[in-house]
Amino acid sequence: RYQRPVNLALSGGGVREVWGRCCRGLIVDRIVDELSITLIKYGGPCPSVVPLRDLGLWRLVYTPEEEAQHFDRFEEDLRSQLKSISTEAAAAKLYDETRPAIMKSFVDEINSMQTTWTASAEQGRFRTMALRDIKRLCGSFLNRTENLKEKVYPPEELRNLPASFDARDRFKDCAGVIGHVRDQSDCGSCWAFATTEAYNDRLCIKTGGKFTKLLSPGHMASCCSIFHGCLSFGCSGGFPAGYQSPYCSTSCRNSKYSTTFDKDRHYVEERYPHWFLKTSSVKKEIMTNGPVSAAYIVYEDFMSYKSGVYKHTKGSIVGLHAVKIIGWGEENGEEYWLVVNSWNEDWGDHGLFKIALGQCGIDYLILGSTPRV
Repeated sequence: RYQRPVNLALSGGGVREVWGRCCRGLIVDRIVDELSITLIKYGGPCPSVVPLRDLGLWRLVYTPEEEAQHFDRFEEDLRSQLKSISTEAAAAKLYDETRPAIMKSFVDEINSMQTTWTASAEQGRFRTMALRDIKRLCGSFLNRTENLKEKVYPPEELRNLPASFDARDRFKDCAGVIGHVRDQSDCGSCWAFATTEAYNDRLCIKTGGKFTKLLSPGHMASCCSIFHGCLSFGCSGGFPAGYQSPYCSTSCRNSKYSTTFDKDRHYVEERYPHWFLKTSSVKKEIMTNGPVSAAYIVYEDFMSYKSGVYKHTKGSIVGLHAVKIIGWGEENGEEYWLVVNSWNEDWGDHGLFKIALGQCGIDYLILGSTPRV
């Protein structure tokens, strides 16, 4: 163990080190393994130091790298937000949200529980990210609107559904599109990715594998003004292909793609997507028309998912996330949905994961639309 005292206070428009002086700002003192925050006000006596454990935060078990990462990030964010942090509770919240997104002790505890899935701290994109960074990725919600119409299949069509199914195997001409794992970067645009990806798959399927281009989730994020996420300026139109309007349009433009933007829009048949309530209806829909989009609650342990059938084990709610369901199956007696995420291939099981049916509200809002060809 070691001592690393850091004291911050606002003085003369800048941040400087202060020891034992009463001036307006926050003093953050890091001593051995306890971080304390004190709010200092003009003209008053220095109040006693308030340990973070007294503010309801649990004691964290670090590796040396995690400890340095946490405190450095907390110090950096505290300096940048010092004027807006006016209470010990606000500072404590910042401290909690700047801890590493995945910690080895957390992963070890999950794996020791011998659950239905395996956790790993070796998740490439999250190694240097804080919990607050993860929260930005979760930009979905679980609201059903009156405009959604449930699609109901006749009972006779729902009999004898297979125990397992993978859309990549059923629609082989579109396997590359269906299994393609994208990366939403650090934007809360998961809803745009999940919706566009499912539609992209269905367009390929409906054209018999003739349409295999990747559609642009960035265009949807730019054009939809009622959802959360990046951009969202609001406009009308369909989905242009990703080659013409790529997600990172300033550097990923494909000069060999000659289709103009105006001619590269793709539409759906109905104004609002179909909503599927019954598990059997979801399965039948995927078998018939292709993958569907879904939203669910993300907990802290989900970021460390590596393999198996995910079931919430430990940690608090991080936010709501949208993904694409491409199939289902059963593993060690646990039924699951097979899902494609938008966190790149270096996360989870090469970008995919399995989640138990009914877990984290994933069965609550499952949607699908019909491409216009």
